Amino acid sequence: MERPKIGKEMIAEAAKITAKKTSNCPDGERDSLERDIIHAYRYLMDGFQLAKYMEDYGWDVDTIFVEDMDSMDNHVRQILQREQFKWEKEFDIKPMYPVGTRTTEGEIMGISEYGPAQYKIKPYGQDDESCGKRRRIVNFEDVILADQQ
Repeated sequence: MERPKIGKEMIAEAAKITAKKTSNCPDGERDSLERDIIHAYRYLMDGFQLAKYMEDYGWDVDTIFVEDMDSMDNHVRQILQREQFKWEKEFDIKPMYPVGTRTTEGEIMGISEYGPAQYKIKPYGQDDESCGKRRRIVNFEDVILADQQ
């Protein structure tokens, strides 16, 4: 089973939350706002970009509206992460490679405690003292072993 990706249902759920939390929208227009958000939204759109598209649907855009629309992408990402954690648990997804495995991006240093089914990878040549032990976060299924290039 593949890792969940953003789909129409996730965008619709996020649009419903965003419309409900939009402060200057009359209650009788929330369904219309929700539908318009669904049509206008594209993944990784910020609030300003989304609000500009919403103007085309006849919405009055001001600073507060832009701030409200800015939450849409965050809602989508939260829903996606929730679904990926459910997928990880339901299908008992386990890491394929142990800590210390060399990949094309660096060495596996551990498992992310924040994201679903993701490794923490230290890039080759990285000096931990100068960069604060930053790690790349890579989905389990996207890791390529160094000797399999």
